[in-house]
Amino acid sequence: KQSHIIAANIDQAALLVTLSHPQVSTTFIDRFLAGAEAYRVPVLLLFNKVDLYSPDELLRMRDLCGLYSSLGYTCLPLSARQGTGLDGVRSRLRGQTTLLSGNSGVGKSTLLNALLPGARARTAQVSAAHHTGTHTTTFSQMFFLPQGGALIDTPGIKGFGTFDMERAEVAHYFREIFR
Repeated sequence: KQSHIIAANIDQAALLVTLSHPQVSTTFIDRFLAGAEAYRVPVLLLFNKVDLYSPDELLRMRDLCGLYSSLGYTCLPLSARQGTGLDGVRSRLRGQTTLLSGNSGVGKSTLLNALLPGARARTAQVSAAHHTGTHTTTFSQMFFLPQGGALIDTPGIKGFGTFDMERAEVAHYFREIFR
């Protein structure tokens, strides 16, 4: 497997996830958080597409937000398409250089377009057959925000491994182990 640097000199990362359309696993979230911990990068956990969630999914999102918040992560529910929750996102991005990351199809480009309409980032529908996103963003690009700060839009991530970590040190990057 190959690894590559996603970004450098960032203040924080925003991990955009969805509970459906497509479903993002908590294993992926946890691995991303551990990778960010290893490099001391704060993470905003953004739950997108809340307008599409069933009542059970909304309950699961609240539970996950409660869990991750108890570990010190900021969790924000939003709907980039509907514009719900964007003020909270804007306030967290203000004055920061933020890496926007997540699986294909979670709405990274839609969020970018909602925050910065002039960006005109290309979007696509999630595959109905496979319930996965398609790669519409093919390279990372930095956009400067009107309220100050910058957002780096990245291609969708298929997987996230525990790169460059010795087996004995992996546990050091999971906050819940030390609580």
